[in-house]
Amino acid sequence: YLQASSLIQRATAENLRTAQELLRQATTRDPRFARAYAALGSSHLTAVWTALTPDADALTKAEEAGRRALSLDPDQQVARVVLAQVHTVRGDWLSAHKDFQTALSLSDANPQLHGWYGVFLMTVGHLNEALRETRKADRLAPGIAIQKNQLGVILSLIGSDTEALSHMEQAVNLGIASDTLPQPLVRSHAAFRRGDVRKAAALMTLALPERVCQAGGAKTVELIYSALVDSSRKADAIDGLRELRANAPGMDTSLMMILAIQWYTTLGALDDAYEAAGEALDARSSGDIGAIWGPLWLPELRPFRQDPRFQDVCARMNFFEYWNQHGAPDNHELRAGNLICH
Repeated sequence: YLQASSLIQRATAENLRTAQELLRQATTRDPRFARAYAALGSSHLTAVWTALTPDADALTKAEEAGRRALSLDPDQQVARVVLAQVHTVRGDWLSAHKDFQTALSLSDANPQLHGWYGVFLMTVGHLNEALRETRKADRLAPGIAIQKNQLGVILSLIGSDTEALSHMEQAVNLGIASDTLPQPLVRSHAAFRRGDVRKAAALMTLALPERVCQAGGAKTVELIYSALVDSSRKADAIDGLRELRANAPGMDTSLMMILAIQWYTTLGALDDAYEAAGEALDARSSGDIGAIWGPLWLPELRPFRQDPRFQDVCARMNFFEYWNQHGAPDNHELRAGNLICH
């Protein structure tokens, strides 16, 4: 159990597989070991959030392990967090909020709880509150690499790139590989914002699944980023991205869908961006639609959020139900039933 817990905090595909095998051994030795079941659920969720493994059943496995842990110990806090995350990934924001609040009522001293609550708040657009929760997680346990990654992601969404990169580097020093998600995404955004487009493209390529790269993804990314500094290449970049989405295996993952939305938006192709968003929402039955929607709040996606069609996207993701009870995202307001992006 202790070995597995350490491996989960240094998430790679191999580490997660090893952790899950160790936890299966632990629960075989002691079928009433609630913490081990909770950790098993956490390992499957880490795979979902980081897109490190292609296990289509990871979310279901996480939920089963979390519920098993709670059946053995109703006050098992990590298991409650696991279920909150499952609700988050499924877009059931109110249930997720309720589970997080229940977990917080059990104890306020669990860094993992504050870290994952921060991810939830980030996803619904409450970035400043997300940053406070994630900073608290880091203060409680500054040696956990995955929390450094989470801090870096939220700071990148806010636009605080210098601090974001500092946390990315700390995560690497604690054992996270610099080419595993979300490392290259945060580093790419920072490079792009400081005008180093070539480096931004190279880093973004590291974030692509191997099968997307093999289908021409790397060349398409290079074309996209070159078009952002040479407008004469935009039409070719948009066509290249359309071709990649139509033909490359792996473009239907949550990561690639949100990246397509981001790239189309920065290229000024909002119709294509909304087509990609529609396809992502149509794939909701896969159960993982909530996994990587935090980038919706990137500064670069402001034109996407200011488009009237964003209202339908938010409605389909059940965001309004949550915002009506807990407030609009930062730098946005609810007005006459619509979300207004400033």
